[in-house]
Amino acid sequence: MKKIEQTKEKQEAEVYMGIKGMISVFNDETNYLKEHNAVNYVIGVTKSYPKKIYDFFDRLETKKDNLLFKRKFLFGENARGTMPFIEKSKFCEVKYLPYSSIVSINIYGETSFISIFSEEPIFFVIKSKEIADSFLGYFKLLWKIGNK
Repeated sequence: MKKIEQTKEKQEAEVYMGIKGMISVFNDETNYLKEHNAVNYVIGVTKSYPKKIYDFFDRLETKKDNLLFKRKFLFGENARGTMPFIEKSKFCEVKYLPYSSIVSINIYGETSFISIFSEEPIFFVIKSKEIADSFLGYFKLLWKIGNK
């Protein structure tokens, strides 16, 4: 009789804090998208980012446009019209949900991260196909109920 071994997926989790942590997390995301031509999914964009974070996103999304990266965003309804560099991009699809939060979830490949945009931003990066797939399922469900 053969012993059947269940292979367990390797999972990693890291925590990043502050602006330097934010830059590191988004640089990793951009590098992955560049190497794998993947789609980036984001849940929970809000209008209440501090100016330095807003300016960072403006530069980051312009860079992603220049690299032809496809992205899908679920914004809080209160963010409508506040991020034209995303909303007018031909590489982005945006839908709106009737809620707002300082927490967002980014999903790409087998990685997802939860961002908390408080006074000092905090990022929980999770490398796990199972978890990324779960968040992607959540994204797809919300996408169906989002408004253009």
